[in-house]
Amino acid sequence: MDSDLSVIRKKYTDILSNFIKKNDNIYIECDLLNFKEKSLLIDKSFFCKFYLEIFRELIGNNGTLVTPSFSYSWGSDLKRKIFNIIHTPSKCGIFSNYIINETDILRTHDPMFSLLVSGPYDFDFNYKNSFGNDSLYKQMHDANFKILHFGLPYFDPTFIHLVEQNYNDNVETLDYRKNYSFDGFYVDSFNNEYYDHWWSFMRNNSFKYKYLYSKIENIFDPKILSKISINNAKIYIINSKNFCEIYYDKLLEDKNFFIKYE
Repeated sequence: MDSDLSVIRKKYTDILSNFIKKNDNIYIECDLLNFKEKSLLIDKSFFCKFYLEIFRELIGNNGTLVTPSFSYSWGSDLKRKIFNIIHTPSKCGIFSNYIINETDILRTHDPMFSLLVSGPYDFDFNYKNSFGNDSLYKQMHDANFKILHFGLPYFDPTFIHLVEQNYNDNVETLDYRKNYSFDGFYVDSFNNEYYDHWWSFMRNNSFKYKYLYSKIENIFDPKILSKISINNAKIYIINSKNFCEIYYDKLLEDKNFFIKYE
């Protein structure tokens, strides 16, 4: 069994090491089940630990890993609006729910789009808008984190909403998204509960639309957006500054370029 795991591990590290280097800072959105590594599915924790160790090996001790743990805990459809930074589960799949329980993980205080952080990068967690100018997404952009879109069926990293809010705030209103204010209760890591406010740039419910995923992928030159696959599962890798700049430029040409109203 150990020798089989070594072979599988080497397969991933040999491929990914061409794109992810020591000391890199990476932002990962993933669906690990699409890699169909049945021999790893002894249990969910073992499965997730296997991939987490690969990512940590690739970036080393000086690299930082960030991954979503979105919970939408203060959503308008919820009667009970509580975000427990330790115990509220992620809606982003088994990987994020596994690493929430890692001892060296920090979780942002965002009740809608929380993020998990592992590594030494010195983020400022004191912000109140999920995709605003001081958000963790903006801080990752400024540090040029690498976006690793790992095993998902199409390329739509959440950095899209950072770009959209920047355009909306500084150029022209985007009708299909809106900056909403949310209120609810936090429970912090010391089990203290308090009431607070938050803002997130969300879908505007007055409009029905869908994103055109093929357009998102196709605007990027292959020299900028790396596309590979393992076990027929797609992997996309791009620097966050490149992603945001090119996406923003397309919005300047046509603010509805990436969507289709229904």
